[in-house]
Amino acid sequence: MGSEKLNNGRELTIQGGIRKSRLQRNQYTISLMNAGLRAGLLTRQEIMRIQNAFMQILQMLIKKYTRGESTSVTMETA
Repeated sequence: MGSEKLNNGRELTIQGGIRKSRLQRNQYTISLMNAGLRAGLLTRQEIMRIQNAFMQILQMLIKKYTRGESTSVTMETA
């Protein structure tokens, strides 16, 4: 096991850092980002960019699903 180069010259040590067993299955993405923050693998700014990207994707999918006629969908659809 070694390390991989990341964007800003930081290195990700594959061994340690985030334990898969501690990630919540029903909130996987959120728990993964929080674990990355705690481990120093992500900054708060990076988490905000990721969350913003998710919101933009969701917005695009809702517009596509409703053919631009609505900005909301039922919880079951979401």
